[in-house]
Amino acid sequence: MATDSQYIQRRLITGLAAHLDHPEITMLVGPRQSGKTTILKQLDTKLCAGGRKTLWLNLDFEDDFRHVSSQGALLQKIRLELGNGFGVVFIDEIQRKDNAGLFLKGLYDQGLPWRKRRSTICAPRPRPRLLLSSGAVPAVLGAAI
Repeated sequence: MATDSQYIQRRLITGLAAHLDHPEITMLVGPRQSGKTTILKQLDTKLCAGGRKTLWLNLDFEDDFRHVSSQGALLQKIRLELGNGFGVVFIDEIQRKDNAGLFLKGLYDQGLPWRKRRSTICAPRPRPRLLLSSGAVPAVLGAAI
């Protein structure tokens, strides 16, 4: 029999997976040690098992910082790892990025690379989606709100 926490985790993973069809950036927020990374890792495993490409960056890991040093650096990493097709980019501990809200807002406002663009000539190409985790919402969104 499933425990309450297993049920909640399954519901969260199902909800996050369903939200991948939306153009918005998805952020999973909670206090330290509440299971955010675990939930995203479970979603990552589920997506990979279904044949979807994923890219995982953890900003607790210093080497991953170079991929978010600029919006161009992140886009280059996404193209290298995911190509031009659909994939999911996970950025764990996004609050470690200075001015993360403005960084993400700039990417989203440009429609790059995960936002679907409409075209009257052909169907929109699938784009990568971005999922984030953070233990500190004001630190991430403060300058972007």
